[in-house]
Amino acid sequence: MQDLPPAVRPAPTSREETGLILVDAQERLFRAMPEPAASAQLANMERMLQAALRLQLPILVTEQYPSGLGTTLPSLRQILGDAYQPLSKVSFSCCGDGRIRAWIEEAGCTHWILIGMETHVCVYLTALDLVHIGKVPHVAADAVLSRTKQNWRLAIGALRAAGVRVVPVETLIFQLLGEAATDLFRQVAPLFKEA
Repeated sequence: MQDLPPAVRPAPTSREETGLILVDAQERLFRAMPEPAASAQLANMERMLQAALRLQLPILVTEQYPSGLGTTLPSLRQILGDAYQPLSKVSFSCCGDGRIRAWIEEAGCTHWILIGMETHVCVYLTALDLVHIGKVPHVAADAVLSRTKQNWRLAIGALRAAGVRVVPVETLIFQLLGEAATDLFRQVAPLFKEA
């Protein structure tokens, strides 16, 4: 997978091979994010989590130094329910923590969707490390945040230049659904009526 040029890296079409990583979407960090982007991106994180639960994707939640930055945002914890089982870290890349990397490997997924904070640090470094270990990262551009628009923009450009797929939440979810004439589609489609 690592040797494929960016243009031919596959899209996540198999739910059995796709997982989701919610990267450091924590209370104190979120307060530093600019509006109106913060509210819009949070709404997309919520949509992605709701869809991932309905699609039964493995969901990994990470928290960077929670004693300093707080826990995952309340609205996200509420959506996750019993699936909220965060792994704390101090490494910026999720793959830099042995327990988290083992969780990723044990999940058995090739494709990993990334949402969370911050785009230019933890999300960016995690995506690059996922490529390095033979995984295919997909960054949901409308569900990742940085404290400045410039850092977000630069990170999105750098991710694309590195061959990481960067697309909206809706694209990722509809790729995983595959078609409209299913009960699962009817369950997930209402998430986008308010978008």
